[in-house]
Amino acid sequence: MASRSLVSALRAVAGRVAVGFGRLLGVRHEAMCVYATSLEEGTVATRLPPGVEVDVERVGDVSNLPASAATDAAPSDFVAVARDTADGTPGGVLGWAFARVDAPVRVGECVRPLAFEGAYVWGLFVEPAVRGDGVGTALVTTLTARVARDRTGAAFALVGRSNASSRAVFERVGFECVAETTRLAVLGRHPPTGLVLGTRTYREPR
Repeated sequence: MASRSLVSALRAVAGRVAVGFGRLLGVRHEAMCVYATSLEEGTVATRLPPGVEVDVERVGDVSNLPASAATDAAPSDFVAVARDTADGTPGGVLGWAFARVDAPVRVGECVRPLAFEGAYVWGLFVEPAVRGDGVGTALVTTLTARVARDRTGAAFALVGRSNASSRAVFERVGFECVAETTRLAVLGRHPPTGLVLGTRTYREPR
């Protein structure tokens, strides 16, 4: 028992040392979870907290989305926007989430590049003042339900393993972590690991 504890302790120390050297050399990494769910229309229940309204439109049709929200969005992407309606009329933006359905999504910054050929949900954001109030759940359920009206198959998301709040949102609405990977950067750049490892493609929920 003592020898096992010693081995575990040495492994932990070696891991911390390796991470420390990696940081000195400009290596950054983050553990990620690949989430997936089946897109079957009618299986996702939309849940709206009191005083919140969620609308889903194509990005190209939205005129008042905060500039910081649509950094990587294409005009054909779907966006769900949550607004405060506590006074009976749509007010300030409380959060947003995006989905790409018209083209495969490739994520090249992982140790092994990933490609998602179903719907891909990304960019979930909720204003800090209303986190924990159900806004994130409302965004993902409404967005997923809208995507399910147009297509079958699967929806995917890539979430940091340490991002407990976002992981809880996706798990609450039926997504499951089907694989784990690591996002990797060396001196601010993503090494071309796909040339050696190839790309892993996700098409089905499992």
